[in-house]
Amino acid sequence: MFNKKNIIIISVLLAISACIYGMQILIFKDVRNTEFYIFQDMAFIPISIAITTVVVGELLDINNKRDSRQKTRMLTSTFFSDIGFELMSMLALVSNIDEELLHTINDTELSDSDKITAIKNSGLTVNADMGIYTIISDVIIASKTDILILSSNPMLYDHEYFSDLLWELLHLMDEFRLRGDYVKLTPNDLTELNSDFAQVLELLLINWVVNAKYLKETYPNFYRTITSFLDN
Repeated sequence: MFNKKNIIIISVLLAISACIYGMQILIFKDVRNTEFYIFQDMAFIPISIAITTVVVGELLDINNKRDSRQKTRMLTSTFFSDIGFELMSMLALVSNIDEELLHTINDTELSDSDKITAIKNSGLTVNADMGIYTIISDVIIASKTDILILSSNPMLYDHEYFSDLLWELLHLMDEFRLRGDYVKLTPNDLTELNSDFAQVLELLLINWVVNAKYLKETYPNFYRTITSFLDN
């Protein structure tokens, strides 16, 4: 809706345009040419709108998406430096992850899609003991606020793997709250939790692959630390 100020501005601009065309007719005594240029200017309006709204709009959209990806990479990198690497290292210690998969993840000649496919097809399993269970539950519960803040960030909605990881971590929070200490777990509880842990490990590895390039460029020392861990 046009407000009063916009209506006044439009009216003034139209009045100025009418005055200029009127002066042109009075000075040059050529109504025909004036009418011709009026219609020519009107014909250019759709082209001008197309350029400003479509082309310029598309360029702005590309810039906004690039900025959004950059900010998202910063968030995911912060996650890895805070708790992601610790969770990944703890879960990997009690998983069936093998050297072949680790070599695939660190292979610079493979595409991200090939690495992600290899991770999904690896059939990861986790068999957490009391120590690992306690460490993981303590880390996740201590990071509850940070995880909730990340989960509420709309910039992450388009990043499927990272969003899935956050939802899995939120699910684990509920599991820890429901089931309590390790000594209270039944065999069925352990089976379900190990399945959840395996899913978290898979998503951590996938997000590591997706985020590796940014980490390598932004936090080279941190990147080398994780790569060294995966190699070993």
